[in-house]
Amino acid sequence: MKPQKEIYKASLTEIVKTNIPNNEKVILNTGPNPQELYLCNRKGWVLDEPNYIDRTLIENTTKEKAFVIIDHHTA
Repeated sequence: MKPQKEIYKASLTEIVKTNIPNNEKVILNTGPNPQELYLCNRKGWVLDEPNYIDRTLIENTTKEKAFVIIDHHTA
């Protein structure tokens, strides 16, 4: 059984599958743990600072187009 605070992750795969095309990359603000990136089933990046996201940080992370997924559970 999953801990209560982790249950939201179970819906992440379906949300991404429904809203982000298979060949697109994603950026997540989940910190250094890539678990959510794995659950997205997409290539991409995780930001080391989950509480800090801004355009410059995203642009410095990658020069490629990517969908940004903000996980409010990490804040």
